[in-house]
Amino acid sequence: MPPPATLEFGDEPRGGPGRRWVAGLRDDPRLAPVAAGLGGVALVLSVLSEWQVTSVTGGLFGGGEDEPVDARPLTTGIGDLGGWTAGYVAGLVVLVAAVTVLLFGPRAGRAYARLVTLSTAGVLAVVLLALSGPLADTSFALPVFLTYDVPEGRYEIARGRGVWCALAGVLILAFAAWLSRTPAAPATAAAAAEEPADDAAEDWPWRRPGGAPAADGERPEEPADLTVGPATPFTPLPGDRDTTDDGAWRGPGRHIG
Repeated sequence: MPPPATLEFGDEPRGGPGRRWVAGLRDDPRLAPVAAGLGGVALVLSVLSEWQVTSVTGGLFGGGEDEPVDARPLTTGIGDLGGWTAGYVAGLVVLVAAVTVLLFGPRAGRAYARLVTLSTAGVLAVVLLALSGPLADTSFALPVFLTYDVPEGRYEIARGRGVWCALAGVLILAFAAWLSRTPAAPATAAAAAEEPADDAAEDWPWRRPGGAPAADGERPEEPADLTVGPATPFTPLPGDRDTTDDGAWRGPGRHIG
């Protein structure tokens, strides 16, 4: 005998608590501007931090041979990287402008700004990964001709915090652009004509604390007209004991002699 069939109504159950939490976090409209803010902070730190630290011994400058290796650190900032500086700053300007248009610009240009943000972030990520190699083995603080005459072990090279902050900021901004999915454009001209001309109806929810507008996109400027008039509170029925012969309601405690 086959088991009894079970009827189920409603949507299919979603994944476990972890998947539901991730889906809710992804659909939260406030996550995109928060991620963009964190990415901006990381990029500011990349400009202010050192990108390379060259530690030299005292003997390189005529000091004692027994001085520690990290006695004189030479730091390299974003402005000391030569052509790498120009490429990074140019990409940074394009990336910040695209993110600004994506979050605060008109709806018509957000799809293009999202593409520019993702493509620029990808190029910058590749540039930073390529730069991380020279930062680990080539000193930007010491002249090239000087490094040939320095004995091995007199200087050490290490990457600074700037390159990691830059890479983190670029990836976070790309993540914010991925979260900022704009509504799809209408497929036909008739559908486009039916849409409201004002872009506020399609604005990001985090920019409108009052919540989403009404379904028709408009709110009444004045309250609706209401007409108030007298009405009979109770309708008597024939043969009702609480009514008089003429149909009037006599009320509780009132007796007709």
